[in-house]
Amino acid sequence: MPRFTVEGWALLRALGATHTSMVPAMLETLLAAGQAHHETLRVLQYGGAPVRPGTLRRTYEAMPGVRMLNMFGQTEGSPSACSPRGPPGGGRRTHRPAPVRGTGRPRGRVAGA
Repeated sequence: MPRFTVEGWALLRALGATHTSMVPAMLETLLAAGQAHHETLRVLQYGGAPVRPGTLRRTYEAMPGVRMLNMFGQTEGSPSACSPRGPPGGGRRTHRPAPVRGTGRPRGRVAGA
């Protein structure tokens, strides 16, 4: 698709897409149009801008079975997020999944945390 549209999203639904990536503004457009639901989608990766807690909460409500992956700011975090051995010099990992403010849903899990 050359650009995002609500109609294009409906086409992805009809084709049975299971994974997609979008920016928060696209989520907000789908929610405003009442078209965010997607029966076959399993993973929705989002980034490019911070997502509002209300947008994230409404997305979870519209797509309750979808796994949400936040990719905003991952460039800055990739060296530490991808480290399989933990912090330099050993020690314990300090990251624990925490609810995204306003949603009650965890941000995600870090392998080995």
